[in-house]
Amino acid sequence: MSRAPDRAPAPQVPPSAVQCRLTTTGRISGQSHTVSVWFAGTDDVVYLLARSATTDWVRNVRAEAAVTITVRRTSTPGRARIVTSEDESRRAQAAWYQKYSARLPGHPEWDPEATVVAVDLVMGG
Repeated sequence: MSRAPDRAPAPQVPPSAVQCRLTTTGRISGQSHTVSVWFAGTDDVVYLLARSATTDWVRNVRAEAAVTITVRRTSTPGRARIVTSEDESRRAQAAWYQKYSARLPGHPEWDPEATVVAVDLVMGG
């Protein structure tokens, strides 16, 4: 399956980076809000796991999908969405677990209650 023309190629987000900065638009203030989060990437999608569906940045992406992912001083625009497909959630959590399991002993590989946010990277802003 070929990559959609409006998506950025995977190398824009180095998989070896431990964390990224996610910039959202505050749902109340309308101001930029940036948090550091751990991530895993597959193809042209960055996956983020939230501690809770009520985490501030999750509530922000529910209100406004346009976000920016910054890794090592390189910023890439994207469109955030809450993952609702169990299959995609399993793939995202498996990638995240593979990347961080050594740092989080005892963290489950799969949590059906996890809030998974996918950021589809957009080429050229």
